[in-house]
Amino acid sequence: MLSQYELGKAFPLTNPQGKASGVYANIHGESFDVICWGSGLNSKGIQEWKRGTLRYGVLSGTSRIPFFLLYFPLLRWPFDISINVLALKEQGIPIQEYLDGSGNLVNLFLVDVRTNMLKAIRPISLERLVADSLRAACNDQLEHYATAKEVGDRIQGILSSTSTGAMIRATSMVEVPSR
Repeated sequence: MLSQYELGKAFPLTNPQGKASGVYANIHGESFDVICWGSGLNSKGIQEWKRGTLRYGVLSGTSRIPFFLLYFPLLRWPFDISINVLALKEQGIPIQEYLDGSGNLVNLFLVDVRTNMLKAIRPISLERLVADSLRAACNDQLEHYATAKEVGDRIQGILSSTSTGAMIRATSMVEVPSR
């Protein structure tokens, strides 16, 4: 079932962290969405989300934990989105279609954390190599880790020792020009 999204209206998903800001991947079908619940959103930030230059990339390395990275240079907004496919699998979220698929369209949603109102939507098409790299890292994760908790602990270890900026500097990022 497809959800309908309308700017200025309630976003159909709830923030898994309640009223805390955060950014998450929502896998569905052959692709995924990025949902950013943010606070203090102003018109400049909303316009940059919709139309500004952005960079994206994937970092996984030997950890077998894929991080989808986003960076909005004008605002200096860095985002790291870890993907725990074992957690999704344990929650009953169908992931196989994504893992076996070839979709590369990613919707970026910006949602006000306080009101859960949708402020901006931006679709981007990932370069094929980036989309394939992300899928490969997710498949590696399934083969390497036994539980979602093990993956979650590893994610926390990475996040406590590596800044998002360091992740971005260590990754070949693809630039999407402003539109």
